[in-house]
Amino acid sequence: MHMAHQITFIGSGFGALSTVHEVRKRDAQADITLIAPLVELHYLPGFIWIPYGLRTRQQFIIPLENFFTRMRVRHVVAEVTGLRDGGRWVDSTAGEVRNDALVIASGGRFIKKLPGIEHAITPCEGIAAAERIRDRLKAMSGGTIAIGFAGNPNEPSAVRGGSMFEFLFGIDEQLKRERRRDKFELVCIIDAIDHGTVVFCNEKRQIILPSSRLFRWVKRGFEIAYLRKYK
Repeated sequence: MHMAHQITFIGSGFGALSTVHEVRKRDAQADITLIAPLVELHYLPGFIWIPYGLRTRQQFIIPLENFFTRMRVRHVVAEVTGLRDGGRWVDSTAGEVRNDALVIASGGRFIKKLPGIEHAITPCEGIAAAERIRDRLKAMSGGTIAIGFAGNPNEPSAVRGGSMFEFLFGIDEQLKRERRRDKFELVCIIDAIDHGTVVFCNEKRQIILPSSRLFRWVKRGFEIAYLRKYK
């Protein structure tokens, strides 16, 4: 008699959910357990619209109950506290979970060792960070806004800086709409591992982009299509 494989997932983001979807397609009998504190997916790519009031946090929280039911996933509401026996046992705040295969998709840890990083807002940390950017922009009457990203010297290919450019261009557009762009200087700082590049974006030097409204709806279309399988 064939015994069902016990597969455990840690995390409920894109990495975990897309892998759950693929595993279920390949093995209809697999016993899948997913450990995560919440029964929801936060759509990170859409956070760029929160600072400008175009979207709200509720629009980026996707309940996962239906997805778990369709994929026949047992969800353990807990935080992982450790691994044992080469990963065959997962310790969590709700008890231990045994597995034949383990998928760790809990995301990376954010660098907090750089001098002054405690004063920066890191959008990848979640919805609350995007809301902090929104509130800070509203409170500022002028000044310099620095936006940047850095690569991991141990894994140079892992860097993805496009979202930070989107924040830069979005802030530029929003300040123009509010008729106070002249009171701010935007600075984009890029760490290219072995050298640095600084790009200034001000009233004398502008970056020409496609229509912001068109850009927004293209991303909305992708969002609707991509999230459909998780709802």
